[in-house]
Amino acid sequence: MSIHIIENGNIFKVYKQNEQIKTIAHGCNMMGIMGAGIALTIRNKFNSSYVRYRNICKLLTFEELY
Repeated sequence: MSIHIIENGNIFKVYKQNEQIKTIAHGCNMMGIMGAGIALTIRNKFNSSYVRYRNICKLLTFEELY
């Protein structure tokens, strides 16, 4: 496993072009929204991930996760 850091460019284009990349990681909060910027793009492209994230935010508090 390796980590690819993308500082410039289109992360989704790199993801599509490189079969070795299996995961896109993006830091988020526990609000369950993903309503702007890269978060909104991830929400639109990977809706099932957004639904899981939203459901976890509804069920758990931050303290319960750690």
